[in-house]
Amino acid sequence: MKRLLLLPTLLLAACAPMAAPASPLAPGDVLTLTGTTKGKEAVNVTLTVRGKGERDRDGDWEYGADGAESDSALIYVDGEEDFVVALDSSEILDDGGTRHETILACFASPSGPGWRTAEGYLVQGDKTSFEILGQRLKGQSGLAGLRTLSENAGDCLITRK
Repeated sequence: MKRLLLLPTLLLAACAPMAAPASPLAPGDVLTLTGTTKGKEAVNVTLTVRGKGERDRDGDWEYGADGAESDSALIYVDGEEDFVVALDSSEILDDGGTRHETILACFASPSGPGWRTAEGYLVQGDKTSFEILGQRLKGQSGLAGLRTLSENAGDCLITRK
């Protein structure tokens, strides 16, 4: 008799929907990105998460955020929360009054779920310089890519408030 009662319980448990993975960031979460560029320029940007974020098939999360300007930033957190990228773009005027887009990116490695800080590499440049760096990194193995990134970067710290 006990087996008959246990069978429906097991069937219900097997059919119950699995809980969706918890998002590592929430709307309104604030992160600060501080660091020094390769050119020794100090950086301090506050990023505010705008929405719930989107999860891709691999379990990685992407969030829109406010940075130097409204809706100018993007935050990427991998599914295991051991890799984070924070990007912020802004327009600057050169001495001639021409506008140029500048991208600031911190590629960081937190300690996993629940992380409060993450240290990493800070890269700053225009869209073309990021495309060139991306092409260089694409053709390299993990350690060679890390060396290329470090050669072109300063250092950064992402802190969750």
